[in-house]
Amino acid sequence: MKGRFWRWSSLGAGVGLGLWLFWDTITGSLGWERVGPRPGPGRQVVVLLHGHGAPADDLVGLAQELSDDGLSATTFVMPSGPHRVGFSGRTWVPQLTAPSREELAARVELEVADTRAKLWKLMNKLRGRGVACENLWLGGFSLGGRMAVEAALTAPADCHLAGVIVMSGGGLDEVALPDAATVPGMRVLVTHGSSDGVVSVGAGSSLAHALSVAGHDVRWLQFQGGHQIPDEVRAALAAFLQGEAVGEAPP
Repeated sequence: MKGRFWRWSSLGAGVGLGLWLFWDTITGSLGWERVGPRPGPGRQVVVLLHGHGAPADDLVGLAQELSDDGLSATTFVMPSGPHRVGFSGRTWVPQLTAPSREELAARVELEVADTRAKLWKLMNKLRGRGVACENLWLGGFSLGGRMAVEAALTAPADCHLAGVIVMSGGGLDEVALPDAATVPGMRVLVTHGSSDGVVSVGAGSSLAHALSVAGHDVRWLQFQGGHQIPDEVRAALAAFLQGEAVGEAPP
């Protein structure tokens, strides 16, 4: 089953896109897709964030595969990035320019903080429907993976998340991650292709190592391939979300 705040299919593409942007502007909320049961008490919920420039529903297919692979009782929520890229693409932080590196970093940091706030508005909506933080996961691909970590490391003090999934995560090199030691330990899965030409495998392994040093239970899964989510990773995600051990200790 699939849901969202409003139905794209019931509107013309141009009108639908305009309403989505208008909704984001006037409410500060993110549109979202859902695969699986309605979120509620006792329900495991996984929030998946798409990569830069991808369509809003880019990870719906992945969620459907995971649902069919033993996770039919899990709710998957796929929010849309708040910024438009081209006609149908979305992103979490807009492309920015500035007269100096310092000013660019400051502008990026403001945009990241704004997007984190929007993500937590969605997460708190899920909590308001009875979803416990210990059943709530954040994950994403590429820039979405980096934003998932950003949001997880700025969780409210009363919200101990289940964990984070980072698939070929990267971007936002202008700003440092929040202190990973300031939140309780989480289960973390970091996956990355050995020949990734978009985000280096070194960046992925450095992130995994930093989260591990900060006290999180991190598993590292490196695969032969580029900037992608191959079958090997899809199978590992299903196993990981069902509590199984996958991957290895961070390098």
